[in-house]
Parts: sequence; C-alpha cells; structure tokens
Amino acid sequence: MDFIRIRFGDDFFTGDPEIHKSIADMFRAAKPAYAPSQHIWRPHLDIYETPSEIVIMAEIAGVKQEDIQLEVSSKSLKIFGKRLQKVLKKGAKYRLAEISYGYFERNLSMSSPIEMDTVIATYTDGVLQIKLSKLPSDRCQKIMIKTT
Repeated sequence: MDFIRIRFGDDFFTGDPEIHKSIADMFRAAKPAYAPSQHIWRPHLDIYETPSEIVIMAEIAGVKQEDIQLEVSSKSLKIFGKRLQKVLKKGAKYRLAEISYGYFERNLSMSSPIEMDTVIATYTDGVLQIKLSKLPSDRCQKIMIKTT
C-alpha cells in the first residue's frame, strides 16, 4: 500500500496567499507559464466544512502519489509536490502548452483548530482528498485576561 507523506508541526503558513500569488504572477510575466518547470503552480481546490470536519479536494491530475507531500499543523495545511513533464517524441513540438509542470504548492490557514492525529488523505483519479477533523471547542485552550 502506498502512502502520502504527512508532516505534523508548527504553523507552516506565513503571510497572505494572495500576496504570494501576485508576486508569482508578476515574475511569470518575465518567464511565461508555457516554459515548463519555470514557476510554482497552484492546484485548484474545493474546500467544504461540516460541523465536525474540513474537507479539501485538490485537483492534481498527472502527479504520482509518491510526489505529493502534506504538512499539517493545528492551524494550517501545506500541499506540495512535483508534476514531471512527459518527454516529447523526437521532432515533436508544442502547438499549445497549458498544463503546468514542475513544483506545486498551496498553503491554507484553517478556520478552526485541527485534530492532527486524525488527518486522512486519499488520492484517486487525480484528486487528492484531505479530511481534517476539527478540534472540539471544549479542547481549545481559553486564556483569561487579568486586570492589573
């Protein structure tokens, strides 16, 4: 049985993902997206939430399961890996190149604290599904503010 590597730890997300995307888009203008393996691409996601869990589905067709990694903290999730480009036949040349290859990454901040011991990740038909159980509110630590 193959496994998707999941690393647990501190908060991996630092900063606004839209800023990272804007910076990547700015540099992509100098090196267009059709140049393979020249930029970090971002897989499309569907995220939905129930009262007890957060479910994330990432569209990463063409990526081998062993090339996918997850890093999970109680507040964030990082999905990353690499999609290798297929070698063209001798004499072949691109007429259209819309599929992104190379390194991909998505960093997500969670809306609720996550129970890291119960994370489940599956990969079927090019879709990575991650189920994150929410930490029950009675297990969240509340801090009382003292007056001085």
